[in-house]
Amino acid sequence: MRKTADTEPILSVRGLEITFKTDQGDRVFLRDASFDIRPGEVLGIVGESGSGKSITALSVMGLLPVSGLVSKGEAWFEGQDLFALSPRQLDKIRGKRLSMIFQDALTSLNPVFTIGNQIVESIRAHQDVSKTKARQMATDLLDRVGMADPETVLGQYAHMLSGGMRQRAMIAMALASEPALIIADEATSSLDVTIQAQIMHLLRELSLERDMSVLLITHDIGLIAQMADQVAVMYAGEIVENTDVFTLFEAPGHPYTRALLETVPSIEDDKDRELRAIPGVVPEDYYTITGCRFASRCSYVKPERCSLPQIMLPLDECRQVRCLRAQNNELEFVHSTQCEASKIALARRKEEALQKLTDRAVI
Repeated sequence: MRKTADTEPILSVRGLEITFKTDQGDRVFLRDASFDIRPGEVLGIVGESGSGKSITALSVMGLLPVSGLVSKGEAWFEGQDLFALSPRQLDKIRGKRLSMIFQDALTSLNPVFTIGNQIVESIRAHQDVSKTKARQMATDLLDRVGMADPETVLGQYAHMLSGGMRQRAMIAMALASEPALIIADEATSSLDVTIQAQIMHLLRELSLERDMSVLLITHDIGLIAQMADQVAVMYAGEIVENTDVFTLFEAPGHPYTRALLETVPSIEDDKDRELRAIPGVVPEDYYTITGCRFASRCSYVKPERCSLPQIMLPLDECRQVRCLRAQNNELEFVHSTQCEASKIALARRKEEALQKLTDRAVI
């Protein structure tokens, strides 16, 4: 039975703050980040480079570099706070119930072991099965992720595979223990568009088949439209908007989200539409800014509002934003009746996708 939108989150992150030690002292590079992921849901985290997307994912996995630490916050995963676990306790979850697909498969896969050795090792680390059984499971996994000749691939090394094949091998390894949640950190950014679409379609199918949750880290708005159910928009070390994917595109609530969408072309655009660029760049010293971190690039800036601390608050049932002007109804684009329509659209999209999977299985 499929779980409903009211299901308890499988991962609930609250008040996450990440601090790095630098030559100039401690610097808070991520602050006050909160989000939920429910079973079978895809949460997309989107934003420009340097916004804090990847360190959010690495903190959840317990893989921050030695100079970084979680200085505040909680991350509740299947009833346990990941940030309160010892490395040994985390190892029992990581790779089993919680897996990650990294950006560059060539550097993530071990070059001195075959693909088969690595997948078999991953299976046997979390399941009490023989080598023979694990090898058969590895073959089945490679077949499921679309490898044309799984038996041959098992005996090959990472450098012998194409980029798309390496990424499929990484997904197979991540799926080896049937995780409840997979984190995909820019997992297809180095691949060409056709292979990227195939990999993302595969991940979406697997999410539906297994009721598996996906945390998708990307800077690609098009990928968010294709894959995500819920979206967290990040800017300069903060989440500035939390909403569902349909509301995001129809009624963005934060000026940064609106500006981000205006940089993206659409097939529905008028042929004379000019794409806009967001002026300026993400401030390097954003951790020193006490007010709105987007103010220097914002078309709706008002000094008396933007100099004050910005707190994440709901606009309606579908949107939370970190913008005082939006929360005070001072921005004309904020008003929306999209919420109910978005809920219906999300449910319909999932039902249609599940029906396609069912029809294919029958055939």
